[in-house]
Amino acid sequence: VELTPDGDINNHARLSNLGAALKFRFEHLGIIEDIGSAIEVLRRTVELLPDGHPIKPGSYNNLAAALEVRFKHLGNIEDLKCAIKHFCSAVDTTSDNDPSDLSRRLYNLGIALSTCFEHLGHMDDLDNAIQALRRSTDLLPDGSFYKPIWLSGLGGVLRERFDYLDSTEDIGAAIEVLSHA
Repeated sequence: VELTPDGDINNHARLSNLGAALKFRFEHLGIIEDIGSAIEVLRRTVELLPDGHPIKPGSYNNLAAALEVRFKHLGNIEDLKCAIKHFCSAVDTTSDNDPSDLSRRLYNLGIALSTCFEHLGHMDDLDNAIQALRRSTDLLPDGSFYKPIWLSGLGGVLRERFDYLDSTEDIGAAIEVLSHA
């Protein structure tokens, strides 16, 4: 990245790789500066990419994932809110012609929204989490490796809403989804 001249059209790929490496090192070694640097680098990656660029949705997703990791480590709710914003951007910019990536990004968004509900208690977050998780599972065929994982996540969030609202509809849906998983 340091050797790449300003304006180089491939700089976003180098920044993305550096950001991912810093995030992985943080996850393995816990060096707090690494996650901050990863977020900074991944934010630059998103900023460099023009709207409509084919890797921009993945870059939003990577930035959101790094923010979510920092939230889990430091507990700063602003990191989680920012992660949700970028997960939304990842979903919004992903083509419907790419159901696998769209499913993964919807799942990430749903889990982050569920986490936000756990910390702030806003019912909209839980409802939106369920909506994103339903959509993510609907995009995957039953033979997909990820389908049981996605269904399990959806079932857990439906059970969470049952715990909160005591809705028999939610616990019935949770049992159905988890049985299918």
